[in-house]
Formats: sequence, structure tokens, C-alpha cells
Amino acid sequence: MFVGGWERSLALTWPNCPRCGKDFVRPTYLKGVFDHILGLVYLYPFRCQVCTYRFRALRFGMQHSAQVPDRRQYQRIAAGFPAFLDGQQRREERVADFSMGGCTLKAETPLSKGAFLQLLLQPSDREPPIRVETAIVRSVRSRSIGLQFLEFPAGEKDRLSQFVHSLLVGHRTAPQGS
Repeated sequence: MFVGGWERSLALTWPNCPRCGKDFVRPTYLKGVFDHILGLVYLYPFRCQVCTYRFRALRFGMQHSAQVPDRRQYQRIAAGFPAFLDGQQRREERVADFSMGGCTLKAETPLSKGAFLQLLLQPSDREPPIRVETAIVRSVRSRSIGLQFLEFPAGEKDRLSQFVHSLLVGHRTAPQGS
């Protein structure tokens, strides 16, 4: 089985994040010669899906595939909640999927690749929106745009992290096939 370019035996378990202790981690791509050398002794890089911490862990029997189908560092979570692009005029769009690193918006608003913007994510009607101070447009398709989150005001990244964690826990406990 391949997970983000990694071959994973079904018996192999991922480590817990050493920073936050959560077990929602994902192997990430090898960065530079040092990571490749450490891979020779089964020391591989992982990225926490909740607190975003990048760390290395010893994993015997794990091998990195030469073909990396997905270089994303974060697992995308299907969504459908509103987001508002802040600017001269506030425009409402829909979030198609998101992660701690960014999101895809179903957008009618034309934006150019490389544009910076502010974003309000409204995953719940019961809480104020999560503010992304700076996001950059990484991809533009016919009816969607891919954004990377760059900066958050104090406390907002923690709120996003808590929301992501609650969804990941929900996905884990959801019955198969749903």
C-alpha cells in the first residue's frame, strides 16, 4: 500500500507526534541529502496532521517509493462549509477540502496564482470564524482555487488545529464505506 509515496506494510504503525502526542501523523517527503542518508538506517520524516510538527522516527521495514504520487504534507479532509475572502468586498466561497496547510475553494471569483489574501473559515455557526491572516493562491482551476495558509493571528492556528483533530477523530470512528 502506498501512502504519500511511502510503501507501508499493514502491520506497521505510525508513531505518535513527540510534540502534541496525537497519533494523526503522515510520512512526508524526503528533504535533501540528509533525509535520504537517514532513510538508509530507517529514520524517516513524518508530519503531524494536528500541530504541524515535522519530526523523524525510526521505522524498520518502511521504504520510500521512488514514485511520489502526492507530495502533500497534510491529509486533505472533505468539507463543505463557507469561507469568506477578505478584501475590498467580502466574498463568500465554499471550502471543498482543507488541512492544516491549506484548502481548496469552490470559487466563482477569479484570482491569480501567487495572489495573497485574507480568509475567514466558518466551519460552525456556533463559533466565530477562524481567521487566516495570509494565504497564497497556489493553483487555479476552472471552478476552484488551491490556497496555502501562511500566517494566522494569535490563537487562530490552535483553533484550526482543534477543528482538524475533531474531524480526524470522527473519520477514524466512522463506519467503513461512509
